[in-house]
Amino acid sequence: MIPRKKLRQAVTIIPQEAVLFNGTLQTNLDPSGNVPAEVLENALASCSGIASFHYRNNSNTEETESSRTQSLNGHDSLDSEATEQTPLLSQADTINNGTSSPTKVSGALSLSTAVKAKGENFSHGQRQVLSLCRALIRKSKLMLLDEATASMDYETDRGVQAVLRKELNNEATGARDRTLVTIAHRLRTIVDYDKIVVMSAGRVAEVGSPRDLYNQKGQFYEMVKHSGEEEDLAKIVDGEETDVGSE
Repeated sequence: MIPRKKLRQAVTIIPQEAVLFNGTLQTNLDPSGNVPAEVLENALASCSGIASFHYRNNSNTEETESSRTQSLNGHDSLDSEATEQTPLLSQADTINNGTSSPTKVSGALSLSTAVKAKGENFSHGQRQVLSLCRALIRKSKLMLLDEATASMDYETDRGVQAVLRKELNNEATGARDRTLVTIAHRLRTIVDYDKIVVMSAGRVAEVGSPRDLYNQKGQFYEMVKHSGEEEDLAKIVDGEETDVGSE
């Protein structure tokens, strides 16, 4: 029997609803405080190509006054503290600008970026990206994604998948030495995986490689056919086209 602590350390799960805690970005990525800042920064930098993810490392924290403040339709600019704590992408803390709709501001993140309870100052997509960063830091041999990108737009999902495929490869040998298990409804998310398990009514309907299942013209084939993007998916299955950073 595998000890519970050892099992938890060996497996990383990215759920559909990511959880962040009150503190800073650094304490969320490394609650134990045992991981060097360079490792945390590298994980954030690896995700910098996802959608509008912006990362500012500690060596480049000096900003000009114009980049730290923004005018708000004729109103006074935000103070530097509010801007400095603005998280990634276009979602940020809001202020009341005297109208019924608060104005959102954007900016790059750093390890000292403030995180509110439950990560409420981050959007759903942002929390998922940070969960991905947390998974990369752990370097677990087994990673489980439970509809982790279901609420993301296609481009963000594609960016996450590309990072995962890159990070699964052993830097020294170039071979994949970790296993990724993904539960997903979006076919593009898993169409280039090594093996697909098709579930129907709580039971396993089909198991095999994407190409084998497609050629069998069973349930997987029908899903591809009625996906609205059959041509693109078929090319990926046949190896004629790569997607989401696949090898």
